[in-house]
Amino acid sequence: MAYVVVGKNPEKNQLIVGWDQADTPGLYVKRCTVGTVSWTNKAITSACKVEAQPRYRAKSEPVTVTPTDEGKLSLEFVRPQRAITPGQICAFYEGGTLLGGGVFEQVEPA
Repeated sequence: MAYVVVGKNPEKNQLIVGWDQADTPGLYVKRCTVGTVSWTNKAITSACKVEAQPRYRAKSEPVTVTPTDEGKLSLEFVRPQRAITPGQICAFYEGGTLLGGGVFEQVEPA
């Protein structure tokens, strides 16, 4: 059985690992916050549904994106996503067009 990173604790310089099993707490994420956002095409300025690609080799997934007052994005995935960890990059697409991307800052286990 394999291990997978399910969280980080930067204050203590720790990675939190768990088993790569569906019932592992923290392995699946439904809501998260993305910061350090950069736009290549159209910026997301109001709540909308787009596709988010949470990792380089992952398939893009439907997500509702809501901008926050702090310049960050609040995301809610339609289906919980496996092994999303703060510090990873997330790209946003609309109809196959790259809109931009940012860095996962906070994740909420499903």
